[in-house]
Amino acid sequence: MLQTSNYSLVLFLQFLLLFYDLFVNSFSELLRTAPAVQLVLFIIQDIAILFNVIIIFLMFFNTFVFQAGLVNLLFHKFKGTILLSAAYLALSISFHVWAQAGLWAQALRAAVAVPAGLLLPYPFTNLVLDVVLLFLYLGTEATRIFFGKATVCQRKVPLSTSLPLTVPAAVMAAYYLLLQTYALRLEAILSSLLLLFYATELLLGVLALVSFSRYSCLSTCGEPG
Repeated sequence: MLQTSNYSLVLFLQFLLLFYDLFVNSFSELLRTAPAVQLVLFIIQDIAILFNVIIIFLMFFNTFVFQAGLVNLLFHKFKGTILLSAAYLALSISFHVWAQAGLWAQALRAAVAVPAGLLLPYPFTNLVLDVVLLFLYLGTEATRIFFGKATVCQRKVPLSTSLPLTVPAAVMAAYYLLLQTYALRLEAILSSLLLLFYATELLLGVLALVSFSRYSCLSTCGEPG
């Protein structure tokens, strides 16, 4: 259970994430001339929104109503919050993809086959983008794997935290597959396999979560007789 003394920390984290979201929405258009920086801000913003949604669900999981198996009652009570949060996350990602597509389309169309042995330039902004996303990828993947170990222990809350983190991890894997400045053929193959594993893991994780929920409900309400 979440201790009362920790609520202030959770609220502070939520307000911090919301403030960053508001900051990016207000000033991101000033960086249209620096698409690499804007892309980093957008990715961090989407991850922040996703973390906010995860925190909301973690708060739900720590209620006595959820632990008593009254999930439907909890959903109907907070249906508006859940649907608005999911819709805002989807709209935010859609807008970011649409905004960045126009900025990067010209650069992608200019991509041509490069002869072997040619020394290629590596723009500083692209280097910063690749390195920052690599560290974000590392943090997201480490957190996802840490909570994903709960599948062995049949614990729902850590698994419910790990599954949503598969989405930003898959997005960053797709970036290194499609939008990385220079990519080896080996990287393209490994990123494609990684996306396949992410999709499989997401499907199996959802099935495991449903199975754990049914088992928990049977344990709470008693075996049907």
